[in-house]
Amino acid sequence: MKAYFDESSHPMVEIAVSGMEKTATLPALIDTGFDGYLSLPLSLALPLGLKLFYRTSVTLADGSIKEELLFKAKVKLGRRWQDASVFINWGNVALLGTKLLENSKLLLDFPNQKIQIQSS
Repeated sequence: MKAYFDESSHPMVEIAVSGMEKTATLPALIDTGFDGYLSLPLSLALPLGLKLFYRTSVTLADGSIKEELLFKAKVKLGRRWQDASVFINWGNVALLGTKLLENSKLLLDFPNQKIQIQSS
């Protein structure tokens, strides 16, 4: 698994995402403030053919509450594929949430620009 800090010192990890039509490998920002699985930009999500399965209310970082659609996908982080709920975002960066890391140990070493993700 490729994990690295980008040019702005954001922690990134390479993941694979599989929908009903396609599988893609892409970089995702490790977002420890996001307690979901994955949030994908619309431009990356559409070609995958993700299946809509639920609508839910979410609380954003500013405390506001918003209705969101959830999609189903399979996500590969390291060697393991797992089912994941995917939100769509209007940005250009995929966000990897803590739900995908709940069975892992995450070490972010900012001074040395190293990231370790170990499955437990």
